[in-house]
Amino acid sequence: MKKQVLLVQHYFAIIWTVILCGSLLNQGIFGPVTLSALFIPAIAVGVTASLVFICSKSATQLVTSKRVLGNSRVCAVSLLVIYYWVNALYHGQITIRHYFISVIGLLFFVCLCSALYTPNSNWLWRPVKILACLQAMICLLQQLNYLPTADAAFQVTGTCVNPNNTAMFLTLCLPVLYVSLKGAIKPLQHTKYVTAIVLIVLALCCLKCRTAFLGIFCMAVIQLCLKSTISGARKKYLLFGWIVVMGGIVFAGLYFLNVQSAEGRLLVWKIVLRSIGQQTWWGGGYGLFEHDYNLAQANYFAEAARPITEIFQAGYIHMSYNELLENIAEGGLLGGAVWVVFLIAWLPRKLLLNQQQYRINSTEEAVFCLAMPCFIIMSLVNFTFQAIPVMLLTTAYAGVFVGKQAMPQDALDHAKGAGLWVQQTVASALAIGFTAIMFVTATSYAQCKALKTNSNAIEAAQQILPLEKWMFHSVFYWRSRAAIAERGGNISLAIDCYNKARQLSSDPDIYTKQAKLYAQKGDYPQAIQLMQVSKNMQPHLFAPCMALMHLYNANKDTASSLAMAQHIVQMPVKVPSIKVEAYKQAARDRLIINTK
Repeated sequence: MKKQVLLVQHYFAIIWTVILCGSLLNQGIFGPVTLSALFIPAIAVGVTASLVFICSKSATQLVTSKRVLGNSRVCAVSLLVIYYWVNALYHGQITIRHYFISVIGLLFFVCLCSALYTPNSNWLWRPVKILACLQAMICLLQQLNYLPTADAAFQVTGTCVNPNNTAMFLTLCLPVLYVSLKGAIKPLQHTKYVTAIVLIVLALCCLKCRTAFLGIFCMAVIQLCLKSTISGARKKYLLFGWIVVMGGIVFAGLYFLNVQSAEGRLLVWKIVLRSIGQQTWWGGGYGLFEHDYNLAQANYFAEAARPITEIFQAGYIHMSYNELLENIAEGGLLGGAVWVVFLIAWLPRKLLLNQQQYRINSTEEAVFCLAMPCFIIMSLVNFTFQAIPVMLLTTAYAGVFVGKQAMPQDALDHAKGAGLWVQQTVASALAIGFTAIMFVTATSYAQCKALKTNSNAIEAAQQILPLEKWMFHSVFYWRSRAAIAERGGNISLAIDCYNKARQLSSDPDIYTKQAKLYAQKGDYPQAIQLMQVSKNMQPHLFAPCMALMHLYNANKDTASSLAMAQHIVQMPVKVPSIKVEAYKQAARDRLIINTK
């Protein structure tokens, strides 16, 4: 029987490793960033449903157990899920943010698998340790210019396009390595874990992510709580004072480390708060932050002249860099309140007790106590649920710890002995099903990408139609289809595809391309309206302003054309370039021609 259990455990270990690797790659077999998250809920739902079927005889015990129903963390997760669905129904949309569904689904996946199939969590931790070391070495090699980065704008990124993803992932790998180091007995093991921790710290220094530094500071505070022998009110006051003083120093240091980036986030939060005031209770709908925020930013800059500093800081934004604000913007004050309850429930509440009153009873509990507060703090200054590797690690830590606390042992013992051949069959089916889903979705994305560059527009237009059922909610699909239609001369279809893309995203490039199509049809008022939105989303860019000047001129609106030319001449330059100087010279020529 042990061999059978081990076989099933290996299946899930492979699935977990593939998911984690795919989240770090952010490309290839997992497709683009937005598609890669879709694999996780598919697997999690399948695994959870299968395990419930396997445990059908003990399902009543699992569901009605007081340990499950009385667990505040399980209740907090349930409350948050219920509110997400209620909010989606209120807004008339059932497209809930798939990142959050991934978190909830994987939480149950890890809870059930770790509790049912293994007495410890080594099958989860081992891939984390290995991938963390590999990721750290890649960062160091990029710093030494031996490897290219995933984004040319950054010197070090790891395998992720955004270096913040890599940095936060490495930070959340430290609890596993630190706990393993404390439990190491042999000198060789001790040396191995020390080396791994040093590699990760060096990689974090190369990545220069302030959120990661803040997370490490948080873990240091938690470790101080665990080690402190002071008890009672004295410990609380001393700890609070130490956090205030040291936290202030750390925040000041992180602010001045990159002032422009910090002020940019302040601008984002300012505009988010303005938008919250317009949709106070129910928000704008989950999964629509990027769509709604950039339009709100365009309205902000269209209302009045703004300071030069804000113009330079504004840009196309995907997230709010603050999960609490983003949840309030999407779910309203009600959603924000539920989110705060969720965060409070997941804090290790016994850390303020002294060491004699509160002992760490397992490696899972030790990792949870270090990682969860770190995740919560990082979520207040960056994107965490949208960073798939970070989301996976946090869910794994929480799932292992809570799963073993919540499930009654008698139900688990009964489930382990209930039809192991069924478990093997289900595990095999899941592995095959996951591979099939991964292959179909990744193939659809690859085909769509190839068709976008296909020189035969008629053939490409025919072949891209069957992909719609797999990529209906993909902005990339509708943009690709619009480009193919435009290349084939079907301007009306291209405009319609861009309209569908605008329902999913407020990328200013979509507005710019659609404005050009309207200009080709001679509908200059509509083209001007779209180009104004694109300009106000990124007010420091010269290209939209030049396009507007030409559109005004084509619409025979001389006054507006000259006003835009004057605006271009007076616009401050954020990054000097030959192209910017050419734009300014064209604007001067326009003014000179009108003078003559």
